[in-house]
Amino acid sequence: MKNTYKQKPGSDQFIITEKQLSRHFVDNSGNLILALNKLGYVSMVNAKAAEVLGYTTDELIGQNWFESFLPDESTKKVKAIFNKMISGEIKASHYAETPVIVKDGSTKIIAWHNTLLKMIKMKFLEH
Repeated sequence: MKNTYKQKPGSDQFIITEKQLSRHFVDNSGNLILALNKLGYVSMVNAKAAEVLGYTTDELIGQNWFESFLPDESTKKVKAIFNKMISGEIKASHYAETPVIVKDGSTKIIAWHNTLLKMIKMKFLEH
């Protein structure tokens, strides 16, 4: 059953699912937020990250982060840290400043707070 949030009685009624509410907070946070899958491909990105990088969210989704957005001299080091986080060799919460290549070809230094999120498979039982 989905959690929903309703406005107070007397106002225009609408229902927001928990997923919609979460996405709203991510998109309006003012921070760059992006998620990489375990292979390093962009699986989620918010509007602020797309704006700063100069792309649309659709252009970013599915791109290999290391191959597409990092300068050659940084790729090996950043990918090694990512792989160590994925494997549990280093603490999942990690602060880093890395150069990122934006759409116009220039480089920006971005400060990141990296966090490892583990997704679990959910099973639904039929009644």
